[in-house]
Amino acid sequence: MLPASPKELTEAVILEACADGWPETQTLDFKWSLPGTTDDDRAEFLKDICSFANSDGGDIVYGISDRHSRANQVVPIQGLAPDLVRRRLTQMIAAIEPRISSIKMEPVQLATGGFVWVIRVPSSFDAPHTHRRDGLYRFALRNGTLTSDMSYDQLRTAFDRSAALATQARAFRESRNVAIASPTHSKNMLDLGPLLVVHVIPLSAMTGRKAIDVGALHDGDYSKFAQRAWGAVTTRTLNIDGLRVHPGVEVGQIPLAYSLIFRTGCFEAVRNVGHARIGPDIIPSTVLAGTVCDMVSKFVQGAVDLGFSGPAIIAVSLLRVDGTQLGLGERYTQQIAPMADRPNLIVPETWIDSLEAFGNVHAVARPILDTLWQSFDEPQCREYDSNGNWNGGDPFCDL
Repeated sequence: MLPASPKELTEAVILEACADGWPETQTLDFKWSLPGTTDDDRAEFLKDICSFANSDGGDIVYGISDRHSRANQVVPIQGLAPDLVRRRLTQMIAAIEPRISSIKMEPVQLATGGFVWVIRVPSSFDAPHTHRRDGLYRFALRNGTLTSDMSYDQLRTAFDRSAALATQARAFRESRNVAIASPTHSKNMLDLGPLLVVHVIPLSAMTGRKAIDVGALHDGDYSKFAQRAWGAVTTRTLNIDGLRVHPGVEVGQIPLAYSLIFRTGCFEAVRNVGHARIGPDIIPSTVLAGTVCDMVSKFVQGAVDLGFSGPAIIAVSLLRVDGTQLGLGERYTQQIAPMADRPNLIVPETWIDSLEAFGNVHAVARPILDTLWQSFDEPQCREYDSNGNWNGGDPFCDL
């Protein structure tokens, strides 16, 4: 794929591709002109889109001629308005079944006039996608720089792909919860009360085809993964899993919270939610709810910023809650909910169809929080009013 999102591509990158003769690859294809208007042109275009979506995704660049499967020369698209190009190609793509979400199309304007047109097709988790040609449904797959019809075994694998990746994501979450709850994981973090665990797991992180450069993130904007309660002092540590972001503490102290950005693209937040002043056996309800909303929002946006797209699993767990009660009310001592009936509360995961189309966090968080509150014999999360609006105030004002 090209080394930037379509919106960020510049003429300089296009000229560099031609000057250096960038090769076509599994995820990059050059074409000198836009698709035509005949039935054959339309079918060939849809075949290309399906083949990328059914494989690893990639970029199709229109307006660059190739020579021996390498970028050769810019052939500007002229005399066409980009908005009309977008509308025509979008209408053509709508014929693909099932529809492919998150396709991006952008023009790269050229100083000499005209533009190059870039289409970025995601590797789809609704695959296999099909188009019709000569009255038949065709399933295409990109293999290297070639496009071919899928075999029976390839079709069967494609239909099973999303289910297999979801199983891997659930297994990852389960293994992490076991590790976090173990005495050797967090040292004395466990001795001070219950632990809230938030996971955001893009299905694309389960494929092993994409990795986060945690070294660059270590030297970059890692603070965007800080939990709001930490205040201004945030630091980070590299380890075998990836990058661990945590509040700054004095030497020899153990942080009571962290965010972990895995190399694979999974995200994990852990926080001790025992009340700092009242006692570790009381969980402040507003802090619990606010932390879930905060970290889900940050992780979803962080995943998108790091180039992940498509569906994801959002999962929340409350570990080590035996002997712990949920503190309700403004000061947490106005009412205490009964104890949970088991030591670990593992809320069923929530699916989102598209990371980049993620909307209001509360639409996702409220059902999760209702389930947690019901685990303490409360009908629903009290941090939302009867209309589903957040009414918990600032969840970080009393930590």
